Amino acid sequence: DYKFGNDAVINFQNSTIKINSNNLIPTVNIAYVLKNPANPDPQFIGAINELGFNYTLIDDLKVSSTNFSNYDMILLGNENIKNVPVNSYKSLIVNPDYYADWCSKKGSIGESNPLTANNFNTETSITEGLGGIFQVYTRGKFEFSGLTIPMYYLDGAKKTGVVGVTITNNPYINNGKNFIIAYKDNPKRVFFGITESDYWTANSKKLFQNSVKWLVEEENQAPVFSGQIPNQVWKENENLTLNLSEYFSDPEN
Repeated sequence: DYKFGNDAVINFQNSTIKINSNNLIPTVNIAYVLKNPANPDPQFIGAINELGFNYTLIDDLKVSSTNFSNYDMILLGNENIKNVPVNSYKSLIVNPDYYADWCSKKGSIGESNPLTANNFNTETSITEGLGGIFQVYTRGKFEFSGLTIPMYYLDGAKKTGVVGVTITNNPYINNGKNFIIAYKDNPKRVFFGITESDYWTANSKKLFQNSVKWLVEEENQAPVFSGQIPNQVWKENENLTLNLSEYFSDPEN
């Protein structure tokens, strides 16, 4: 039997082979731009931690002095933050104010009952492991104010290259083009209109995590096999350890 984590462990009869793969695990670092680095969105942080990715909290006052080329992607939440270069770098845009590069106008919807949406595009890994129609938030209204919890969508004429992923499920505004989630290439970007993370359902959280993975999935090149692994011989009841970094090279160093 065997198990995989940071290492691969293979148990054969009474012996064990441990394959050390720590040096081959890709590192992803996300630039999370926010108003107050002391108060990041806990849902964002929890979702990123579950993916095993790293993140750096960047104060919005330091955007102009930050070299975003040092990061794999930008994450921007729904705060009043201007001039983040999300169109120049791979970005997850959970902020409807940045709609202008996607469409002619933005829209929003809220209902007394929990909102639903439809993952109509199954050709992208952003919807991998998810069904079609799903509940977006755990409730329809904010707990204290009684206002409906909003979901944002790209409305009006779409800009070139916009590919829809998820649409509204409201029959009054659903024309098949009101994208709650959409993506663009060159560079890869995702518009994510499910902004109220405190009320995410498991499906909404999964869409967020899938979006992050889609953005960075091509950044990490596979290790290159650099030499023949010699035949290994070990005695029963003894253990053997292989360090894969001796037989593979990392093209990204």
